[in-house]
Amino acid sequence: MGLTRFEAFMESLEKNESGYADVRKEHIQQESFRVKNGEIQDVVNAEQSGEMIRIAGDNAFLLNPDEPRLSFRETDFSRFIKKHFERMGEPSIREEADAEKFLPISEDLVEVAKSFAHGNIDSRFLWRHRRVSWGNSMKMKRERTEQTRMVRLELTEKLPQGNLHLRRFLHNPTPNSLTQAFKEMKEEEEKLKDASLCAPGEMDVLLDPSVSAVFAHEVFGHPAEWRRNVLSFGEGLGRRVASGHLSVEDDPQASQGALNMPFDDEGVTASPLRIIEKGVLMNGLNCLESAFQRQKKPNGRARARDFKHIPLSRMTNIRILPGEDSFESLLARIDRGLILVGSLGAIISTPSYGICCQFGQEIRKGKLGKYVLAPVLSGDLSGALANIRGVGNESKWVEDGGCLADAQFLNLSGRGAPHLLLSKAFIS
Repeated sequence: MGLTRFEAFMESLEKNESGYADVRKEHIQQESFRVKNGEIQDVVNAEQSGEMIRIAGDNAFLLNPDEPRLSFRETDFSRFIKKHFERMGEPSIREEADAEKFLPISEDLVEVAKSFAHGNIDSRFLWRHRRVSWGNSMKMKRERTEQTRMVRLELTEKLPQGNLHLRRFLHNPTPNSLTQAFKEMKEEEEKLKDASLCAPGEMDVLLDPSVSAVFAHEVFGHPAEWRRNVLSFGEGLGRRVASGHLSVEDDPQASQGALNMPFDDEGVTASPLRIIEKGVLMNGLNCLESAFQRQKKPNGRARARDFKHIPLSRMTNIRILPGEDSFESLLARIDRGLILVGSLGAIISTPSYGICCQFGQEIRKGKLGKYVLAPVLSGDLSGALANIRGVGNESKWVEDGGCLADAQFLNLSGRGAPHLLLSKAFIS
């Protein structure tokens, strides 16, 4: 087999040349389809391979240059990168990646979906196997495998008073867990048929972990992602940004997270990182470029959709750590408000955010009451941070969907949280 373009380029260098370059080679296999009314639809089977070569320029990477040899030179940026790898003792040997091969979606799962996905219930399957091989001009090599095995369930129904929309995600589903999820959705459908539309207004709200985990993702995760010269929390680590009840971490190898990422798409080791510690902003999530721009230690949060896309600073498995409040004590503190359950998607557009919820339940003097349909939680970031009044004492990882940012959709984005109490939240 002939040399790859990167290997040929590396062989062409003189011994005394001292820039920095890396390559990310990938092989991706994917199977996806939809099961609706007992039939398989929209089948996609795809396989692709490719690589991205990068050379460190003055303050950013040059991508796939036509003449790599002409671009390879020592710069402040290349020195910064090499110093990191040398100082941190990043492994210079090949690490064995997960040897598991791509396996097609099992017939047992498909049969379960066929038996339940009728009428107003829809299921979508996505199996994706991404093999990443990384190497650099310092002769370091690393490999890993990223597995996505996900089923998304949708239930929609037009009720006289409004639309009911329920959604569930299952990661690494089994026939039993898929069956249980379908049954639970049908049970929720029954109890919500008499629900009323949500009345808009400002009120206290209690976020179920299925919503507070998305809140963590949008309000803490995205603002902490360092992109070029933008940090939505504002510059200045060490500032208080929330109440002392709140701590948030990003853990690329959390045992129950959606993602297991020992190193990022730039070869940097990815370790747990405390973003907020008792209300104080401690760290941002960076890639090599954004770390260099701020002269901070790289922390391994560079992620790319595939070899066609540049790695950007992205969260991995983010969660709000448990606080001190029981669910009952949080509920008792609400005189008139709502508990919000389930997410249908969210968006952040600094300085505002919004989370579309599946349903809610009225709270009157600390007691749960009637159900409401499709409440939307929205507000500005500073207000959301200032109005956190309580953090539950049991944190839960939530099986949810992927994440879109800067035109790159990542299928795996872990999130978890306990119940959260917000005061003066706007509901529409």
